[in-house]
Amino acid sequence: MKENAKVVRADTITNLKTNTSVKDVPPERGDDVPPPPPPKPPMAGGPHRSLKEMTVTGSVTEELYGRRGEVNGVVLGDQTIVHFGPRLLDETKVKFAKGSKIKVTGFGSTNEFGQSIEATDVTQN
Repeated sequence: MKENAKVVRADTITNLKTNTSVKDVPPERGDDVPPPPPPKPPMAGGPHRSLKEMTVTGSVTEELYGRRGEVNGVVLGDQTIVHFGPRLLDETKVKFAKGSKIKVTGFGSTNEFGQSIEATDVTQN
């Protein structure tokens, strides 16, 4: 289903090499199921313990988009995923076009799947 000009929402994604599929199945809700609890507020003293302060630099290879077609993240050349909010876009005036070199500071994590960072500051590099 197409959400906007730049975002497509998939119900199923299949890897043609392995024939493995991932399906987006919303949870079933009946009248007797209470709504989920509200999210917990951030921990006092900073971000989640599994996140660490990080700084990364690199060239933008892909832009990531939100539901309304707004840029809300990028993928760098080393495959680092960078997420940011609209306020950061307004404050920095950084261009996120493919090939742009940026320096990102924020909080994130690295594991066997790669590296991801929630940006608190972005500058053109």
